[in-house]
Amino acid sequence: MKGPSGTNQGLFEEITALKKRIQELEHSEAVYKQAEETLRDSEERYRNFIANASEGIFRIDLVPPVSIDMPYDLLSKQIERCAVVVEVNAALAGMYGLRREQMIGRPVVEFAPNCGIQMADLTKTDEYRIAEREEMEVSVEGNPVYIVESYKGIIEDRMLKRVWGVQRNITDRKLAEKELDISRNRLSRAEIISRSGNWEFDLKSKRVFASDGARKIYGLLNTEWTIAEVQKLPLPQYREMLDRALQNLVKENRPYDVEFKIRRPDTGETIDIHSIAEYDCHRDVVFGIIQDITEEKQTEEKLNHERQKFAILSEHAPLGMALIDNNGQFLYINPKFRDIFGYDLSDIPDGKTWFKKVYPDETYRHNVISAWLDDVNNTGYGEQQPRVFNTTCKNGSTKVINFIPVLLGNNANIMTCEDITERKRLEMQLVHAQKMEAIGTLAGGIAHDFNNLLMGIQGYASLTLLDLDPSHPHYERLKRIEEQVQSGADLTKQLLGFARGGKYEAKPSDINHILEDTSYMFGRTKKEISIHRKYGKNLHAVEVDRGQIEQVFMNLYVNAWQAMPGGGVIYLETENVLLDYKRAFSYSVKPGLYIRISMTDTGTGMDEKTKERIFDPFFTTKEMGRGTGLGLAMVYGIIKGHGGIINVHSKAGQGTTFNIYLPASEKEVIKEKTATETITRGTETILLVDDEKMVLEATKALLESIGYSVYTAGSGQEAIAVYTEKRKEIDMVLLDMIMPGTSGGDTFDRLKEIERDIKVVLSSGYSVNDQAQQILDRGCNGFLQKPFRIEILSAKIREILD
Repeated sequence: MKGPSGTNQGLFEEITALKKRIQELEHSEAVYKQAEETLRDSEERYRNFIANASEGIFRIDLVPPVSIDMPYDLLSKQIERCAVVVEVNAALAGMYGLRREQMIGRPVVEFAPNCGIQMADLTKTDEYRIAEREEMEVSVEGNPVYIVESYKGIIEDRMLKRVWGVQRNITDRKLAEKELDISRNRLSRAEIISRSGNWEFDLKSKRVFASDGARKIYGLLNTEWTIAEVQKLPLPQYREMLDRALQNLVKENRPYDVEFKIRRPDTGETIDIHSIAEYDCHRDVVFGIIQDITEEKQTEEKLNHERQKFAILSEHAPLGMALIDNNGQFLYINPKFRDIFGYDLSDIPDGKTWFKKVYPDETYRHNVISAWLDDVNNTGYGEQQPRVFNTTCKNGSTKVINFIPVLLGNNANIMTCEDITERKRLEMQLVHAQKMEAIGTLAGGIAHDFNNLLMGIQGYASLTLLDLDPSHPHYERLKRIEEQVQSGADLTKQLLGFARGGKYEAKPSDINHILEDTSYMFGRTKKEISIHRKYGKNLHAVEVDRGQIEQVFMNLYVNAWQAMPGGGVIYLETENVLLDYKRAFSYSVKPGLYIRISMTDTGTGMDEKTKERIFDPFFTTKEMGRGTGLGLAMVYGIIKGHGGIINVHSKAGQGTTFNIYLPASEKEVIKEKTATETITRGTETILLVDDEKMVLEATKALLESIGYSVYTAGSGQEAIAVYTEKRKEIDMVLLDMIMPGTSGGDTFDRLKEIERDIKVVLSSGYSVNDQAQQILDRGCNGFLQKPFRIEILSAKIREILD
């Protein structure tokens, strides 16, 4: 030890050092305590942070730690066996629908089946690895949970000891993204289906946004959209209109709804565009929708074209057309409808008014409505069949109308109307003509057979008269028989006239002369009737059988006289007329020049029912026994047989007019010869051909009685055989026309083949019908109508032979 001063000094230094050490120790302890407090504070904040974090935080320990040097597949499997959950916060447990206590201490593989692979990847780097896993095998109430996971592995001495990580729930974002994708897909499909697209135009930046649909429509799929590029697309004539519409939208908030045409840059085609837009003043953006309406425009154009066609067709249609809604309101009627009925829309605003006006008779109206309702209830309105009804027009006239309903849809229907009044009249006329034809065929056959019977009676009566002196008591009786035969022949003439059996002997005649002669003769016997005549000048001739036409006029005179029991006036008028094709066709005659003969009386007239039947055979308005009913039927038949027309106009109490049209002829009028009552004789040889035995015998006897030699044949075949054998002896053939087997026409043709210049007189119970006329036209020399008297027979033979 040193001196006191030295010792003290050393001790002082030691004490000072010791104090300093003590101070340092005290400071270190304070620092340690402060650090310990800081650590405890940090741990508390950490625990609070983890516990209250919105993200899920976890710690995984590997027990025991796993060497990272083993192969990858073995490493991932070892991690799955060793990984245990050590720490999780409430947020992470909630993602799995669990509590913290249910997860801590459990193997990780229970919650993350692929955890081995994911944590094995951590051994390749010291950096945090971020993985995004979708549709994990984690669900809350069966709904998928989407998370993003970040984690880091702690590796010491090449051993993976633990893993820290954070998981964030992105389910809401994922679902929102899916909904957005769905909406985009829906929008895309809607744009494709509707051929539309949406667009936005930023007025500040001048940038243009367009959907795929808009790009496809504009043909700018691969082109950067600019306002300049888009403004080039509309055709020039639309650009000013589009600029003005945009300005009106932005400045005055006027509706932006425009149609225009563009030329697509990719195809060069011109299409129609419809665009609507709105303005967002807060963003200074115009947004809208465009739609390709080319097809609609084409359809509209076609529809307008069809409408124009319909308008033209309906305005000029030959049928009446009315557009009616389902409430019965008349919406439109065409001109033909007005022509048919005389009604305008103001006259028939609805169906109720229509039915009352057109069907004024209540019972008939009820039947019409019932018929329509029956169609609707049983077949459906669109399937209704045409209906024919008698309708009353505005002027009071009655027409027969064929109604054809057509269902259009859109609560509207078209009713077409065809005026078939004239057609119905012609149909009735045709039915009447067919009926007359059928009865006429029967009447003609009866008349033919009756004439053959009369021929036998006439022949034997004439033979007997030749042998008797006029003073013989039977002479007058036989004359009466001849008169009765003639009466019978006159009756068959009426039957044949009605049956249109033909003309006896048609010659070019002056109809004015025939009218003058017959009216004068009738007027002399009926003094109470005045006859006024107005004959046409330069009247053409008509080729007629004068006797038949005289019968026609006399029957009409008598008919007029009977309609004027107290006397009256008959007006006669003739003129040349031309029947055009339409008018001639309606009467089934040839068009051309005709002579019209009009006969009008001031009598009682006829009602419609009587007028419809006046030409029917055996129809008469007289009481039983006062008339045969053949008079007007014969008139009808004779006129038809001459190729003419007869019609009648009459109303009850207003008299009657008969109009007769006969074909005009360019031939010269032939003057009538006076008939002779002298029997002329001869010595020539005649071949007589007839299939009726009585007629054959009687006619043979008549011919022989006046000096002729006669060969007979009962058939056509026999006649040909006799003529072939005796042709050098035979001077003339008297040939029956109607025979079984070989007919008269065929027999004539065979005889002409044997002898070209053969002389033949045709004979028949019929008059000169078409068949007889054809034979005469082929060279037959003459015609005899059965029954004929010996005077007529002898005159005809001498006419031919001489």
